[in-house]
Amino acid sequence: MPRHALSGELQNLWARLDLQEKTVVNHLSLGSVNGYVRTVRDILQSALKTHQAKSEGYFSPSGHFRYMVYLQNVNTELEALRQSLTRPSPAHEVMKRLELIRGLLCDMLM
Repeated sequence: MPRHALSGELQNLWARLDLQEKTVVNHLSLGSVNGYVRTVRDILQSALKTHQAKSEGYFSPSGHFRYMVYLQNVNTELEALRQSLTRPSPAHEVMKRLELIRGLLCDMLM
């Protein structure tokens, strides 16, 4: 995501997300995943706060409750990431899930 498209707070959170992803990939543990989840939730809160300041509603032009759908999708993927710790999961599966979550965040912020 281009850095110039993000507010200062979101830029810092996005940089923190990069570091958290590397930590999860290099040291897959409950602690690293929990740190990643906290960072994602901070990004979501900041994005919602920014969106609320810009507009009154959450509805897209097609009438969908846009941000809630993204929040539900991101929360589902975060829970699946946590669940992957309870079973043997190849590193590429974890990396694929991290990339999916990043994509959902990018879609939401665009």
